[in-house]
Amino acid sequence: MRLISAKSALLAIAIFISNIFFINAGGVEQPQNVYLAANGDDRGDGTAQRPFLTLKRAHAAVAAIYKLRPDAHVQVFIRGGVYYGQNIVWTAVPRAGSLIIRGYGSSKPIFDGRASANAALGSTVSLLNLRPAKAGQYRITISHMKLQNYLEGIDLIAPSRDVITQGISGLVLEHLEFYKIGSEHAAILDAAGKRRAGLAAIRMVNVKSSQFRYNDFKDLYNVGRSGGSQHAYYAAHFSSNNTFYGNRFIRNLSGHAIKIRDFSNDNLIHYNYFNSVTPTALQIWHCEKKDRNDCTKIGLGEARSYNTREAKNIFVNSERYSVFKERVGQNNPLPYPGGVYDFIKDGANHRGFIVRSLLNSNTLVGICERETDCISSTARCYKDQSGTKNHKCERGNWVAR
Repeated sequence: MRLISAKSALLAIAIFISNIFFINAGGVEQPQNVYLAANGDDRGDGTAQRPFLTLKRAHAAVAAIYKLRPDAHVQVFIRGGVYYGQNIVWTAVPRAGSLIIRGYGSSKPIFDGRASANAALGSTVSLLNLRPAKAGQYRITISHMKLQNYLEGIDLIAPSRDVITQGISGLVLEHLEFYKIGSEHAAILDAAGKRRAGLAAIRMVNVKSSQFRYNDFKDLYNVGRSGGSQHAYYAAHFSSNNTFYGNRFIRNLSGHAIKIRDFSNDNLIHYNYFNSVTPTALQIWHCEKKDRNDCTKIGLGEARSYNTREAKNIFVNSERYSVFKERVGQNNPLPYPGGVYDFIKDGANHRGFIVRSLLNSNTLVGICERETDCISSTARCYKDQSGTKNHKCERGNWVAR
């Protein structure tokens, strides 16, 4: 294999970047295109004539573009064919421009988590893990691809799952196919040497105001079809105001089609098709310390999700939904100053102000009706004089009754 000198590599990158910034006669910048092909070569220049092979190489090229032009409009075009064993943690995102990652041509590109066509099982966790370093609104579209034999599919992860203002928004995922996703199709071992269970085909953490439409999900299983839930969509930790439209869920037998968790509010689910989905098409859930000892938000805790809207969906051999019903009025000891904390029902109204408070060195955040409301350890809001039998909220502070 011929080695490329550092000088030659820098010159190639300079030529590539200089070629892609094209201004048309009207003074409007045209999108900057990067190409992938199943028979491509990462030593190419990413043009249509010399496409790259891997998403990792495309990511490096896109990062170089955004470093020079944060407002650039970039399109990563992926030709049809099968791409084996690829995965990428994608951090190159536009601050003022846009990014499109999509298949093009007469057939969708297939990303297969197996190392080769001869491998029995996949050996890759997920294809794409989108992780912007900063919170904010991004114009990012991922579309027209098929994923198969991965433990999970696409992860959309905001900078923080614990701070409501550290989310990401403006994403569009459309015309994607997820087939054979989960530990039954991908053998990933944990630290103890056991096969690790998948979580979802599309996992969201603090993702807001995004569109998920016309995606297909089929055969999402963990080992033994009972080795933990493998959901299609998993919208968690402040993932609010998202739209799920025109999706198809077929034989999703190891988890819920759409799971909503932890203060993920105002999501719209409509015109979807659910066929033979088990255990239910939709679940709304949060982890409460009074019920289990494996909740991961120890300091902040989790809160109920509000105002999920579901309409005009089609259910065939599928139960519609299950909602995690919290038990209200039971004694739930938590370390508030001066005694234990006893939850009471906080009603259905919840939004207005973003409120923060400090409890046991943990910063708590929630959306409340007033700035002076108090935040509980599960991000619930309480007004003046309300709260518990032992404490009350008084101008934003918990005081003993």
